[in-house]
This record gives sequence, C-alpha cells and structure tokens, in this order.
Amino acid sequence: MSVLAIRFCLLLGGLTYGLSAMTQSSDYPYANPQYDFIHYDSNRIVFPGDSDSWENFLTGFSKLIREGDRQLSIVHIGGSHIQADIYSDRVRRRFQTFQPGNNAGRGLVFPYSVARTNNPSNYRVKYRGRWTSCKNTGKNRSCPLGLTGISVTTRDSTATISIDFPEENRLSYDFNRLKVFYLGDSLSYDCGIQVETGISERRQSDSGILTLTLDQHVDRLQLNLKRTNASQVRFTLFGISLETDDPGLVYHSIGVNGAKIPSYLRCTLLSEHLSVLSPDLVIISLGTNDAYTRYFNSQTYKQNYTSLIQTIRNTVPGASIMLTVPNDSYLYRRYVNRNTEQARDVIMELAEQYNCGVWDFYTIMGGLNSIIVWQRFGLAKRDRIHFTRKGYLLKGDLFFNAFLKSYDQYFDNINRAENSKHRE
Repeated sequence: MSVLAIRFCLLLGGLTYGLSAMTQSSDYPYANPQYDFIHYDSNRIVFPGDSDSWENFLTGFSKLIREGDRQLSIVHIGGSHIQADIYSDRVRRRFQTFQPGNNAGRGLVFPYSVARTNNPSNYRVKYRGRWTSCKNTGKNRSCPLGLTGISVTTRDSTATISIDFPEENRLSYDFNRLKVFYLGDSLSYDCGIQVETGISERRQSDSGILTLTLDQHVDRLQLNLKRTNASQVRFTLFGISLETDDPGLVYHSIGVNGAKIPSYLRCTLLSEHLSVLSPDLVIISLGTNDAYTRYFNSQTYKQNYTSLIQTIRNTVPGASIMLTVPNDSYLYRRYVNRNTEQARDVIMELAEQYNCGVWDFYTIMGGLNSIIVWQRFGLAKRDRIHFTRKGYLLKGDLFFNAFLKSYDQYFDNINRAENSKHRE
C-alpha cells in the first residue's frame, strides 16, 4: 500500500467518525458533538524524551499495512479498567480492523470466571472441578504469579477449563498456535490441550510454558490434566495466549481488579512471560488504585513505577513503552481526588527520563472533577471511578484516534526527510 493510500485510510477513518457524529450512532460515541467537554486538541501521544522506539513501532505498523508480511504484538497492563476488556477490546478491534488482514489473534486470555470474578464478554469460559484463585492484589499471599497477575489452582486431576468465542463476536478469533502459561515443577500435573484438529508441534519448557502449533485453525479448546506420578498433587494456570501464524497485530490485555503498581512487582514470573510474548509495544495503565488513598506519596509512586519500567525495559529492550495517565476520580464517591494530578506529574517525569510515550487521558477527559461531567452524560458509573460501557467505548476511540494522529505525523516526518534529501 502506498503512502497516499495509507493517508487516505487515515482520512477515511476521520470521515467515518464524522458520519457517526451525524447519525449519532451509539456504537461510535467518539464523534458525538454533545461531548464538547472533552479536550480533543489534547488527544495525542507525546514523547517528552527520545521517540526512537515509538518510531520503530510506527515503522513496523507501516510495513504491516504496506506489505502485510509481519506480525506485531502489544501488551496492555492495568487494573479493573483493563480486566473488563471493554476499553482495551475497543482499541484491539480498531487496530485489527484498520485494514483487512490485521487480525493475528485474540492474544493472552485468563479464565476469570474460574477465579469467580468478572470475565470479558468476548470469550466464554466453562470449567469442571474445584479451583482456588490467587491475585497480585493480596499483599500477604506468597503464591507465584506471572504477567496476568492472577492464577487458578486445582488439586483435582480430572478438572478441566474450556474456552471458546461467542457467535456474536464481530471478529473471528480462531487460532492455530497457542501458549499455555502454568507453574511447571515436580508437583504439577501434566498439562494437555484438547482441540478439534491435529497438533503438528509441541514444545514444553521446564518452567511451565507449553507451546502448540495446530494443523488447522480452531475456535475452541479444553485444558485437561493428567497425573503421571505420585509426586504430582496440583496444577496452577496463569493464562493462555491464542494466536495465529497470520500477519497482523495481537493485542494482549492484562488486568486485575484493584491492582496497583506494586501488585505487578510481586509477579515473579512477569519477565519470563513477557519475554515469551515479545511485545513491540507495552502500554501501562496503572495509577487509579495507587492514587485511591488519603495519604498518597508521590515519591513512593515514582519509585514503584520506575521499578516496573526498568523491569519491562530490561526484559524487552527493543519495545516501545507508553504510559497512560489515570482518569479523574473521586475518593469514596464524595471527595475530589487531587492525587491524580500528582500521579500525572510523576508519569511525565518518568516518560522523559526513560523515553516513554504518554497518553494524558486525565487532561483529555477534562482534568480535575471532570468525572462528574462524564457521569452526567452517562459515561461514568456512580462510583465515580469506573466508566459505563459507552464511556469505555469512547475512551477506546479516543486512544485510537490519538494513535492515528501520531501515525499521520510519522508520515509527515518521512515526507520532510525525503524532500530534504531531494533538495540536497
């Protein structure tokens, strides 16, 4: 695809939003003119420091669009805003439907319903047997955890977990490659996957990563267990990544209700799992729960955030890192929360220090006390922390629009460089 054709796609995307505004479609709330309280002029991705890694990601995305012969991986880490996977799924679908052939799989999933918590609606989970859960939000729990920040464990060797996709999904998420992340040690049952096709390749690491390549694409699986010796007494699952060999983009969303930055610092297997997913871009959306306190310490927040950035940078040094500023919120539904402004200042400092990008959603949504306006327009919930489905869809559209602006600027820079060469 030529540069002109790509820019036409960007323009067409803008026209689509404009048409949505005229029809006021509830499925495309971004362009609704009644939301004049949003700071659309601030809706951009900024790099206070060096942006080389971001340009590398944009170059990779451009090659995917023009040549269609590569695969990109994004990992998005957060709390309850991400576990619900409404906002992040909106971004996923925007990336994967930007042009035909961009869908490379659903990515990392976790059976949240097995842990008795809310599961994303874009995949279904069934299970058999008794399972217990462990989350990274528990300070005094010593269970091993990985990138997902949550696990389920069973001592029943006949227990199963099944995953498939609802027919009403707008995107097909069949897969022919999958990775199972589990606790691999001498006490673990053997892990097996039942699918409706043959398995052409099976690789298993000692630490507990099972990689399968399938003969055909399928849209469902069942995890089965097998006890092969007397020392095996339990099985712990951290998550399953559902992928394809097709060119396109995989968007892994990872969230745990109530998670703070220290929550993910407790995950001892985070680096190992992150390296297996090998992301080109890591998005960090943490801070809402860190700032949900009367005694917010910006220095502690900065130290914790620094540790997380350094862990990611050391694990995947070539990946671009983007920090998103938390939304405005209230403390206990009654008190204006000024801690988010301090968190924003920390994020901007760290972005410059570690060459990270920033999407300043706090400013975009209207800044201090703007959550009240979002609630008035049916975009935020009564708790004045979370958003309604319509609000999350709007947030996802805003994020992707900011990406399109950055992508368009990328082409402007290329054109200026080419014109400069011609003049020389």
